Amino acid sequence: MNEYKKSIALGTFDGFHLGHQKVIELSKKSGYMPYVLLFSVHPLKCIKGEAPPEILTDGLRKSLLGEMNVGALEIDFSEIMHLSPESFVRDILVGRFSAGAVSCGENYTFGDNGSGNVEVLRRLCRKYGIELYVAPMVEFDGIEISSTR
Repeated sequence: MNEYKKSIALGTFDGFHLGHQKVIELSKKSGYMPYVLLFSVHPLKCIKGEAPPEILTDGLRKSLLGEMNVGALEIDFSEIMHLSPESFVRDILVGRFSAGAVSCGENYTFGDNGSGNVEVLRRLCRKYGIELYVAPMVEFDGIEISSTR
């Protein structure tokens, strides 16, 4: 296992539904140490001024990650919300967190005003030598599972 680079699961991870679990499992495929990037403040609190009620406390979220043998990386969303997609990948994922691989759901967006999507991430990962694992949407009874509904 590479001790220096990390495999980072990307998303909001306000809960651990089946979709979140799939993204986390994909983060374990690379051979790098798996981590989840957590936000100290819910993104919607920064964007809209209010966020939905907490599904999990921060302590419980970190405890569950520990049980899954996955580390936690924490960042304040307000610090990254206005970064371009490339700045996020270059400065945060590679520069700060030493990402060797990332995983996300197929509906993942990032960067200023959600300007980056999976295709943008794919291009940037190629540019910066990062492996990318994308989880398809998970359905239950024909309905896509998402905590953003």
